[in-house]
Amino acid sequence: MNVNHLIEHLQSLVNEDADIGKMYVRVIEETEFGDNGDAKDNHWIDSEEDIIVCPVSGDCDHAGEIVIRGRK
Repeated sequence: MNVNHLIEHLQSLVNEDADIGKMYVRVIEETEFGDNGDAKDNHWIDSEEDIIVCPVSGDCDHAGEIVIRGRK
């Protein structure tokens, strides 16, 4: 998914229900529970600094990507 698609999708959700725009963003793994049945930690996007842009020509590990860093 690229940034434009993400924005379009989120905007369509907000257009359906304006309260969605006030919700927090949770970052979870593919499943919410580990193999042992225990709940995995929740991660949240706390600030704009948790959204990291890594230019294609950059030297970061995620060049050409937007990284959303979740925090416990």
